[in-house]
Amino acid sequence: MKRRILIVIFLISLQTFLNIQVQATEKADNLFKPQISNTQILKEQAIISYKKGNYKEAINYLAVVTCSSIDDESFILIANSYDKLGNFKKASDYLEKAIEVNPKNSYAYYNLAILNFNNGNIHIALNNFERAIKNNKNFSAAHYNTGICYYKVGNYKKALKYFHKAHKLSPNNPNVSYNLALTYETLNNNKKAQKYYNLHNFLSESNKKNTN
Repeated sequence: MKRRILIVIFLISLQTFLNIQVQATEKADNLFKPQISNTQILKEQAIISYKKGNYKEAINYLAVVTCSSIDDESFILIANSYDKLGNFKKASDYLEKAIEVNPKNSYAYYNLAILNFNNGNIHIALNNFERAIKNNKNFSAAHYNTGICYYKVGNYKKALKYFHKAHKLSPNNPNVSYNLALTYETLNNNKKAQKYYNLHNFLSESNKKNTN
């Protein structure tokens, strides 16, 4: 069986985080429309700027927000903006601030893990993915990426454990089934590897049909 390449996905959760932020802002607008604060408006503008790729503008909006209120979610968005601008140190510092404000914010740990993974700090990334899971046991992407980290450091049995959990939470994600297959192949369990490669192919084809 030909050795395949590990698939890594990281940005799904960040997009989910941004969508949650937009939904929360819209809900607040609907409930308290006559009393919309400048802070809410600035946060909404920051999210729009971030999605458009105007990262410095997003940081400027959020700098004003965080002057008047301590907000872990704003710190996360500032961190991701700095990451997009290539400033690892500031991105890391703002994620640490978010965690200090709210130690139970799984997205803060998750994004700190992504930041460190992308900068080659696999063990730090692994620690933060696991902390994200501790705060949200149903965080599928965190389970998946913990599996990626364990695969990278050669602990294939632990990688399987986390890939299986991700598969249970996201059974229709073809990337999860692909990496389950790859890990079984690495462990020379070709029968199970083929089972999950077949599932990957089926899910990939189904997704193509659904998008057409």
